[in-house]
Amino acid sequence: MITIQFVTERTRTQKTVRNLLFIIPCQIILIILDFHLKRKFSNVLSANHLGVENTFRKILMFFSATNLGLIPAISYSLYKPFATNDIEKIKATVKFIKRLCWALAALFILIGVPFTFCLQLVANNAIYAIPNIRLVYLLFLANAVIPCFFAHRQSAILYNQKKHIVVLINFVAVSSKTVAQMIFLSKRPGLVSFVMCITLSTLLEGLIIFFVSKRQYPFLSEKSESSLSGKEVIAAFKNAGGGSLNQVFGLIVNVTNSVYVSRFVGLSVAGIHSSYDSILEAVKTFNWNFCEAIGPSVGNLAALGEHKKLEKRFFSVLLLSNWIFGGVVCVLVANFAPLVRVWRPTLRVFDDFTSIMIFANFYMLAVRKLILMFKGSMGIYWAGKYVTFWEAVLNVILGYLLRGYGVAGISVGMAISILCTCFWWEPLLLFKLGFKTSSVLFFKKQLIYYLMTAISCVISVFMCVQLDLLGWPRVIVGGMISVFVQSIIFSVVFRKTEEFLFLKGLGRRLLARHG
Repeated sequence: MITIQFVTERTRTQKTVRNLLFIIPCQIILIILDFHLKRKFSNVLSANHLGVENTFRKILMFFSATNLGLIPAISYSLYKPFATNDIEKIKATVKFIKRLCWALAALFILIGVPFTFCLQLVANNAIYAIPNIRLVYLLFLANAVIPCFFAHRQSAILYNQKKHIVVLINFVAVSSKTVAQMIFLSKRPGLVSFVMCITLSTLLEGLIIFFVSKRQYPFLSEKSESSLSGKEVIAAFKNAGGGSLNQVFGLIVNVTNSVYVSRFVGLSVAGIHSSYDSILEAVKTFNWNFCEAIGPSVGNLAALGEHKKLEKRFFSVLLLSNWIFGGVVCVLVANFAPLVRVWRPTLRVFDDFTSIMIFANFYMLAVRKLILMFKGSMGIYWAGKYVTFWEAVLNVILGYLLRGYGVAGISVGMAISILCTCFWWEPLLLFKLGFKTSSVLFFKKQLIYYLMTAISCVISVFMCVQLDLLGWPRVIVGGMISVFVQSIIFSVVFRKTEEFLFLKGLGRRLLARHG
């Protein structure tokens, strides 16, 4: 009989910390590699190539089952059987996920392939001046569809609090891909070879996940007679429907902005915009992995009915999240222009207002990701299914009306759509349906975090403009000043809060254990 370790408070914390300890160094290395790759890409290929790559990548997120929110919404059902060691239920759930994902892969191919003949809809006719543009699109499509065939195996690993395994596999695949891309850019530059490396690395990652999960969970390869009950299937589809609606409309917001920039402002400006995206996407990936490392522990507590403890953990992680990503915003606001000058000397940056709006939107979405993770881990998918619909509607309308103001207008439209919808509605749902308490305390704390981050940015900018340095010394010293300023402000202001004391105590225990 195969058994799975029952999760206690200690093992739950240990698994979360282990996940984070794997994520942080791997993500830092991948960010550095991606930094050099994008620099080489912009030096070898044109801004139009960069704009096309960025636009296709965002559009084809629609053809990814994971990005559509289907897999997380259904895989939520794995938390309880893993917490209670119910092997048959795990097998039945994974089998259900497999069948759904393979059906989705076929659907995405049927929808995606015909789109090859109308690519001008997402940019303009100038897109056909790029060689082999249709082949580039098909490679991006393959890259989006391939994960569907391995999603059921990956879910079993993730929802048993073993995110570190997926992180290591992703690190191997992505680092290999990045090195191969840099070699191709040096020896045989072209968008086809560049994108082919991405598709092959996705296939490699999927194959490794398949063999690792087969070794970790051999019972998944056994023929299972058990299936989910009709009630469980209905609940799974209901969660999937709510999750996919939220994710689809969220992707519409993301893609709409890229399409507006490339179509109404120009591919060359889309290339400049992608320099912001390149850096922010790396941080977003870290944020995604950060939340996924914590998510299984949250789901485990939710499955066991520990809602009061969950609320306390939420506020502690909220402080940590604002500290980390508020610090990132602080560094970028004070040092982005010097960074671009040494990273991509041929590219210009947007004006201060446009840059600040882009970074502010990133910050709000980083905090939102944490809220969505807690909602998803507690199974709150169906409620609030139309929140992102109204966000998308507002973003489409406002972005179109403000397109004449360029990237600044499109970014302002996005900020207004966030503040009018998901900023207040999603926390309201989390606290009402998840924690069963009022959300007033959350809004008070979050507004204070925003204020402290804004003050940190102002002080950091004032101090950094005094630096008489150029090149990398200016970027490094400016970054250190920004981190120092933000950390001092957060430490002083929040030092007596319950959340700060919890994080401080946790840090001391970890140092004592591993020191």
